[in-house]
Amino acid sequence: MQYAQKNYLQLMGRTVNGVAPRFRIDQIGCFLVSFTNLVNEGGVAIDPIGLNNIFRDRGIYTDIDDKVFDDLGWGSIGAVYPQFVLGKTANTGINRTAGWPSNNRSIVRFYYKSVQSGQMIFHFCKVADAAKHLILDSYDGKVKPSPYGEPTGWAEYAYPTPQVVVPVQPPSSVVGKQLFLPAEAGTWRVYPKNKPAVVGNEVGKLWPGNPAWAPGLLYDILGNPSTNVYTINTNTWGQVNIYAGPDTIAQFRDKVVAPSPPPTPPAPAPVTPPVSHQPEVKPVETPKVDFRSTAQKLVNTYRAKETIDVNDFAQVGVHSTLNAGNLVRSAQRFEVEGKKYIRTAKSVAENKWFGIPEENLIPANDPSDESIAPIIADIRKEDEDESIFDLSTELNELNKNLRGRERLVAIVGTVTGTALRILQAIKPSNIFKKKEVK
Repeated sequence: MQYAQKNYLQLMGRTVNGVAPRFRIDQIGCFLVSFTNLVNEGGVAIDPIGLNNIFRDRGIYTDIDDKVFDDLGWGSIGAVYPQFVLGKTANTGINRTAGWPSNNRSIVRFYYKSVQSGQMIFHFCKVADAAKHLILDSYDGKVKPSPYGEPTGWAEYAYPTPQVVVPVQPPSSVVGKQLFLPAEAGTWRVYPKNKPAVVGNEVGKLWPGNPAWAPGLLYDILGNPSTNVYTINTNTWGQVNIYAGPDTIAQFRDKVVAPSPPPTPPAPAPVTPPVSHQPEVKPVETPKVDFRSTAQKLVNTYRAKETIDVNDFAQVGVHSTLNAGNLVRSAQRFEVEGKKYIRTAKSVAENKWFGIPEENLIPANDPSDESIAPIIADIRKEDEDESIFDLSTELNELNKNLRGRERLVAIVGTVTGTALRILQAIKPSNIFKKKEVK
């Protein structure tokens, strides 16, 4: 499968020293997409989002020019997939051509003037045909002669030739069967039933790669509205369509129906067992570790370091978004496969198990004036956005009779100790004034 960076709007890079990623894959992700197309040709099934997550989580991204860790090098892919061995390279700077590599297992670098910005920029592409000087353009995923001039650098890679795998064809009638999404897929788009199943129309994503749902997700197929498009039912979005063509790693399975149990034979006459004078030996049961049993009380206030998806480990397919800078009031800490997660006070109150990776949180300090300003602006909105990351369910109960803007003022004042400045800025009603003594 050939990938194009223009189809991916996710942020690229990792947060370091408080500096978060600023640019999306469709803006600067040509090197990332070149690596994606290279490893797929070498037998590794992964999309740009999955590879971006691996580079981020393993600390591969580095900084070259702007203090944002979103840059890659020729050898970055070998740090993730050792079978892709960096071979010959050429680098002539920005003003002279480096020629073309000798084979298609290569990535070339161009330096050209951008039509959109008018700036001189780098652009990386996978080589489609070295002899004919054709590229697989990272921007639109098309094979073409280079519109960017001659390469100013390139790198060749050695990797095993993948075995030819015959795609699993869906059965002639799939309704009543099941669709399995392996964990290796990472994420999978789903689409509304009234729109074509193409990138841009998606309503959300499934996450078969979540360790809590290994080895993947399994759904009953409810319909087959068009070629390679199937209707399934999800917990989060209800009935949606999903693309599962032969170019994906989706699997079709027969639905297993439990056989009817045989008729129960008549019970035999009771037999009195012989009396044993030996002590009863009970088998030792190996306890099963459930993430709920690892939960321990932890009351603290944190701030999110970066924007992430947060999943409910107790419900398949249910997730929400935690934005960078959000305040989080913790109630418990629990573990899943050795990784620590924070459970919010509201999740406990609503009997949900949204888990925020502890590594993505930092203890919250008193906010600066710059952080108070957006809070005041949010208070002045007519409709408040109530998310699962409330500062404190106790304050919600305490102030349940207060109006929306006054309740938020009380919460911010309690956590930051800066209520007086906020009260002066928004002039709350008489509920916060002293009662007149007659």
